Amino acid sequence: AILVIALSLVIYLISFSTEEYTSKIEKEQLLLLAYKDTLTGMPNRASCYRNIEKMEAENRKDYSIVFIDLNNLKKANDGFGHDMGDKVLMAFADIVRANTRSEDVVARIGGDEFLVITENEDLTNCKTLVETLKKEASITYNDNALQPWEKISLAIGVAYYNESLDSSIDDIFKRAHKEMIKDKALSKSL
Repeated sequence: AILVIALSLVIYLISFSTEEYTSKIEKEQLLLLAYKDTLTGMPNRASCYRNIEKMEAENRKDYSIVFIDLNNLKKANDGFGHDMGDKVLMAFADIVRANTRSEDVVARIGGDEFLVITENEDLTNCKTLVETLKKEASITYNDNALQPWEKISLAIGVAYYNESLDSSIDDIFKRAHKEMIKDKALSKSL
């Protein structure tokens, strides 16, 4: 009888450990899904805001925000299908990853919107990033060998922390968004 009880206890402990391990893996996978954009593999809006909250908690003020919007993604989706629009998003995600530093916060925050938060950047370095992203996108946009849905154009807005204007990172985010809207309007008028 003692052997049966001991064996039952061992089986119970093994099954409990297996369930606990499986539960831990499932939680890790759910966290990954909660903070990662499944299409591009980039961090998503929730992950970006988590980083922003951390920066605010640390009272960080040494950063800038680059707000990026892909122009005409809706036309690509409507004219050539969402799978083609997805390819555009993935291609642009690759461009962003290739041109940002590992310490930058990079995220796809919406359908065709991306955000880069650069820390300890000066104005020149951030402008260089914007110029590089626009140049990389224009290469695809002006390449006649590419299909129309493969061509990328961007609207970009940048805002830097300014002590007299900003009480939170949300203020900087809003200013970067406004600058992106201005850039989009300018690109449509050309």
